[in-house]
Amino acid sequence: MRMRNDLAVHGLGVAIGLALACCSTDACATQDADNALAHLLAPPVVAAHRGGYFESGNPLQKVQATLHAGNARVLEIDLRLTLDGVVIVSHDAKTSGHSACVGPVESFTYAALAACQRRIDKEPTTRFEDVLDAVNGRAVVNAEFKTPEVIAPAIAMVEARHAKSWVYFQATGDLTKYHLARQLDTEVALLLKVTSDDAIQEAIALHDPHLVILELDRDFVTPERVSRIHAANMLVSENSFRYQFTEERFGASCDRVFERGIDIAVTNNASSCAKQRGTWQTNLTRSDSNPFDRQHVRADFRAHKHAAELLFGSVGAALIALVIRSRRAIRRRSHPCTRGSTLAPHDVSNAPE
Repeated sequence: MRMRNDLAVHGLGVAIGLALACCSTDACATQDADNALAHLLAPPVVAAHRGGYFESGNPLQKVQATLHAGNARVLEIDLRLTLDGVVIVSHDAKTSGHSACVGPVESFTYAALAACQRRIDKEPTTRFEDVLDAVNGRAVVNAEFKTPEVIAPAIAMVEARHAKSWVYFQATGDLTKYHLARQLDTEVALLLKVTSDDAIQEAIALHDPHLVILELDRDFVTPERVSRIHAANMLVSENSFRYQFTEERFGASCDRVFERGIDIAVTNNASSCAKQRGTWQTNLTRSDSNPFDRQHVRADFRAHKHAAELLFGSVGAALIALVIRSRRAIRRRSHPCTRGSTLAPHDVSNAPE
C-alpha cells in the first residue's frame, strides 16, 4: 500500500533526521528523547483537540477521560499565564464564559481563579503541571502558546520534568513566538502553522531539526505542499473538525485528513477518528495488491462520509426549524393581544365591527 508505506517511511525519516541532528556530546544526550517523540508521532496519528473536546469536566478531567479511553496518541491543549506566573490550561482569553470571575485570564492570580468555581463542573482552573503529571509520558502533549509571556515558564516546566520526549509546543503562525522559544531552548520540539507557500519555504529555510510539524488549513492542503513538507523531514498536521459545521459531534472527518496524506489529525471526536483510522488502514491493507481497489476504497469513504453529513445536516436543519416554529408559536400564544383569545391570528370573521 503506497500511501501507508510512504507515511511509515516518512515517520522513519523523521526519526533518522532527529538522530543525525546530534553532532556533539551534549546534543547526543537528547537523541533518545528525539527518537521517542518521533516514534510516538509515527503517522497516522489521532490528536484530541483541547484534550477531548466533547468530554465533560475541566481540561484535566477531559485529558484523563481521553487517556482512559485510549483513542488519541496526542492531547492538544492551550496555555496562558496568570498574574502571579502560574501556567494554566485555558483556551479563552477571558474567564467570563465559563467561570464566576469576569475579565482577562492574565489579570487574575491563580488563587483568585481557583476561588472562582467553574459554572459547569465547579472545579478550579487546571494548571499545566497537573496535565503533565497526569499524562506522564502515556501520550504526547501538544501545548499551544497563547501568549508570549507563557513561553518561558512552560518550557522550564517541561525541562524540569524531562518531558521533551513526549511534549511539543505550538507557536501557531507566529515567528516571534517561535524565535523566543528557540532562544530559550534549542531542542524542544515545536510546531508552526503555515498559510502560504512563502511561509512553508521560510519554515524549511530555518533548518531546524526540532521544528517537527507544520500545520496546514483544510483549504490550503495540496499533495504538492504535503510532499514538500515531508521532503523537508517534517510532519503535517490538520484540524479535521474544520470539515463539518457540527464540529464532528456526530462523527469525525479524519478519513478525509488521512486520505490527503496528513500525518496528524486534530479532532473533536477522538473515538470516531480512531475507528476511521483503523478502518482506513484495514481497507488499504486488503487492497494493497490492487490499485484499482484502493481507488474504490477511497471513493467509498468519500461517498459514505458525504451521505452521513447530508443526513445529519438535514436532521439538524429540521430540528432547528422545528425549534424556531415552536418558539414563534409560544410567543404568539403568550402575546397580550392573543392571550385568552379564541380567534386565530388571521380569523376576523367573528370579530366585532
